[in-house]
Amino acid sequence: MTNSSLQRCRKLADAIQSYLKAGLLVEEDVRQFMASTFPGMTLRNLADQIQEEPDADMAPLVELVFYPTLGFQMTLEPLLEKETYHPDDEKRVVDLLMASAPSTVLSIPNGSSQEFVTLPKTILESIVSRLNISGDLPKEVIDAIHVGIPQAHQNRIKVFIRNRSSQTRPETLFPLIQFLRKGYKSEALFFGRFDMVLRLVCEKNTAVDFLGLLKERRETYRRCYQEAVKFDQQLKRYNMETLMSQGIRPPTITREEAEKKISVINDIIEIMADREES
Repeated sequence: MTNSSLQRCRKLADAIQSYLKAGLLVEEDVRQFMASTFPGMTLRNLADQIQEEPDADMAPLVELVFYPTLGFQMTLEPLLEKETYHPDDEKRVVDLLMASAPSTVLSIPNGSSQEFVTLPKTILESIVSRLNISGDLPKEVIDAIHVGIPQAHQNRIKVFIRNRSSQTRPETLFPLIQFLRKGYKSEALFFGRFDMVLRLVCEKNTAVDFLGLLKERRETYRRCYQEAVKFDQQLKRYNMETLMSQGIRPPTITREEAEKKISVINDIIEIMADREES
């Protein structure tokens, strides 16, 4: 390992170590999953399982507990943007963490229970892999974020894109870059639109007529809306059991959800069409 590689890996290991030392909250959704999947399991039981290397049955729960929070990823983003990390650096960071006997304190939000736990290598490997440290954002994407997105939200957007970096290619990112430059009007409206654009870019992962794709998707949701309206009308006449016996199934999304999707797509089409004209 070269000196520069060691330095950048140590910076990241130190940041992860600080995150772990601050302690991790086991949030309500994780506790509900734990209670439904492992009835009677306590925080102490969970800590014991972690230190004994979780088995395959426990793996989903442990991943939820140690999944890096959005706040932590946002804190790390300036470092990941400044340094250039490579896939091999993941192992180096884990090795540096293991050398310091990493530990954390698991607690629940009301503070009624806390458990100290020493972390095995498998959990550290999972944490580091989830950070997508080598998923660098293209300069064009970063520039678009700096131009179009308020500073308070820039790292959040970068994290979302980094976390999907394995599903994109540089030649497919032009619609996203367009949207980032001019799509922000307000926080309340932006993130639903951004999520739709990012999902479509990742879903296709190939250069396409993006406006055409949006219009196709809008037609799909219009059909979903019509199906949902028809089902609601049928449900007023017959009960669910009767409809099911006739082979009539509930729609995949509700009419309200379909309306919301259509509204979001209309907004995006307006933004993207304006960009093409300007």
